[in-house]
Amino acid sequence: MDPIRFSAEVDARPWAALTHAYGSAADVPDCLRALAGEDDEKAADALSELYGSILHQGSVYEATAHAVPFLARTAAAGVRAADVLAFLGGIAESGADDGDGDEAAARRAVTAELPLLLASVEAEDSDVRQAAAWAAAMTGAADEAYGTLRDRFAVETDPQVRAELLGGLVHLDPARAAALATAATGPGEPAEVRVAALMGCVDAGADWGPGHHDAMLALLPADPLVTGRVDLDRSEPLQYVVSSLLLRNTPADREGAYALLAAALRTGRPEVLAEAAWASESAVQISRSARERLAGPLCDVVLRDPEITEAVLPLLRLLGGHAAQAGSVLAEMVARDDDRADQALAALVDVDPGLAVPLLARDLARRPRALDAACGGAFGTPRVPCDADLLAAVRARLAEPGALGGQEPYRFAALLEYWGSEAASALPDVLAALGTFPQQMTRALAVVRTPEDRAAAGETLRGEARSGRREGRLGAAEALHELTDEAEPLLTVLAERLEDGDPHGRREAASLAAGLGPRAAVLLPALSAAVS
Repeated sequence: MDPIRFSAEVDARPWAALTHAYGSAADVPDCLRALAGEDDEKAADALSELYGSILHQGSVYEATAHAVPFLARTAAAGVRAADVLAFLGGIAESGADDGDGDEAAARRAVTAELPLLLASVEAEDSDVRQAAAWAAAMTGAADEAYGTLRDRFAVETDPQVRAELLGGLVHLDPARAAALATAATGPGEPAEVRVAALMGCVDAGADWGPGHHDAMLALLPADPLVTGRVDLDRSEPLQYVVSSLLLRNTPADREGAYALLAAALRTGRPEVLAEAAWASESAVQISRSARERLAGPLCDVVLRDPEITEAVLPLLRLLGGHAAQAGSVLAEMVARDDDRADQALAALVDVDPGLAVPLLARDLARRPRALDAACGGAFGTPRVPCDADLLAAVRARLAEPGALGGQEPYRFAALLEYWGSEAASALPDVLAALGTFPQQMTRALAVVRTPEDRAAAGETLRGEARSGRREGRLGAAEALHELTDEAEPLLTVLAERLEDGDPHGRREAASLAAGLGPRAAVLLPALSAAVS
């Protein structure tokens, strides 16, 4: 490749008038030159920049199609060919077959380079052959590419290249490649090819039978078998197969998916269990019946070997009450008081809240994960009943507001609000903590029920709204208004916010003023000033 001519032809394109993910594509020429240059470090940086600009998170842009011919010339010259061909494949994958938009233009540009891609399938370097096979398949040009890839598959000996070729053939023509994929699941093929063939069978719509089941189990753990693949969409084979079968949404396919997961969970091998747990989590997201179907096999694993429970704690939490049988093992893990205790207690909250609550109350300060689970996470709803010991533990923590850390004030407020009148005895502690955590503790005033309590809470809130810490005055005024319908302190704080220079504070104050309706008429001058 003549670098002078290459550079001149790059510069001839109107890059500054084209756009990519970050606006003007004026920086693309320097990236293309660096990628084709002799400095490996600069070339790596240039490729990274191009991934970020013209193929940003799987999206293509106006400048993408214009860059393709220069990328192809770089690969054709043997300059970083494997990396550049894989990049071209990514562009083709993100493109579209029809239309006049950037996606269709990008796909057409890569398809125009198909002669280069198919010729590269015969390259001496296996990495180049592999990237070329994937890129050719991503063009979707089955009529032009299928025969060449099929011929290469017949003679290819490198397992990873062979796996990429098979995946490409299934992508191009699932019906025609189904028999080829089925034949490749047998023991005569390398493990890398067999796992690609099993995923190919699913993609091709083949019936999932006992032979597929046994072959998949024999290959687990399967993730290491695909680490060298260019095709990143199938980087977790067990999860991919299970999800694909469930998405078919037929009784036979569901049975096949659950039988495969159950068998994988029961192997007892930690590396297999990790893949099976992740695939099971995906299954729960797809199928409503997954929790019930997976609870038995998972509990069998936990009860048989408690030492491997940590690997499946996230899955136990997802299964919730369906996995109640594992509650005793989780309680034993909590009692050991090691690094896993908090994580185990968080799982127990979801699996058996009744068993978890006394354990949480016993050591509330050291169980932030379990407290988070009891409150339903950052935006969820608390899920534990008002227990006397747990309420006492919350009150004890509130009595030392200086010792509270992290999300504790928010979590305690959520619990008290959820428990309502059952937690009314905590009102003195809430009021005491109000000065330190005004934004959080105002939520907890939902525990107020009796007239006497309302009066005491109102007096405290009134004081906080008028002379408390600045960041808590608005929350206290809002809580006072909600509790007693007293608007004057709230109007005072809103007027101050409207006169403040903070745009967010003005927006918030204006919204609250609108909610007060005619009672906020006194704020009209401040609102008018804020508008101007």
